Amino acid sequence: MLGIPSVKSFFTSTHESVDKQTASSIDIIIYILGLASNSQLVEPYQERLREITAQIKPEEKTLSSENQSALADLYIDIEKYLIEKEPLKEITMAELRKNIVEKFDLYSNKETTFWGKLP
Repeated sequence: MLGIPSVKSFFTSTHESVDKQTASSIDIIIYILGLASNSQLVEPYQERLREITAQIKPEEKTLSSENQSALADLYIDIEKYLIEKEPLKEITMAELRKNIVEKFDLYSNKETTFWGKLP
């Protein structure tokens, strides 16, 4: 099919192997970064992710509330980019969030991520 890719093709990704039981906020961010058609355009978001993850101590078993909050803010910014500025794909917030909820089983797994705290 020529033209704008379908919603299904929008969500085709190489990150299909993430275990739904162990999905983290970082997994969600990495996944949505992978949805961008041009990785150079999302480089500032990738850099923010690197800055956040650099603060995580190896002995920490869970992300701190500060890290979760920073990742939630980053998610919102990337989501806004994908919805408003993504040059090759058209997607709505509802479609994007529905796909992420299903992909990462966030109906039952939202306690370990920032997902339940999004506006």
